Amino acid sequence: MWISIDELIAMIGEDRAQALSAAMGGKRIYVPAKPGKTHRLAAVIGFDGMALLCVECGGMSLAIPKSIRKLVKGKIIELLHQGKSREEIARECGVSSRYVWYLASLGVPSSYQSVSERGGGLVFSNSKESCQC
Repeated sequence: MWISIDELIAMIGEDRAQALSAAMGGKRIYVPAKPGKTHRLAAVIGFDGMALLCVECGGMSLAIPKSIRKLVKGKIIELLHQGKSREEIARECGVSSRYVWYLASLGVPSSYQSVSERGGGLVFSNSKESCQC
């Protein structure tokens, strides 16, 4: 079963979802029907996190999303607006400098009033310009 990062966050919380995505993102894992203290999932997201995952997905095989980028995209944009270097942002956010360069190349406006999630991307808008990343 495929699961989105948003669904995973709703099930086990953002910190646990980030940890699971970092450790097992892009892989398919089997979620047992009952949590176990010595299970590899418990080692990554804790026993309580594993218990929450087992309630929702116990007995299923899940494709864990590799979505750390989505979780840090807004932070990268904010740091670009603060004038930090792309290399510094990449180090701070744990992404490649190429990804930071990519986001910067999309023409992110120099000023904006709101950032909102729409259709998997970020939309920046003000009265003069709009950029969908």
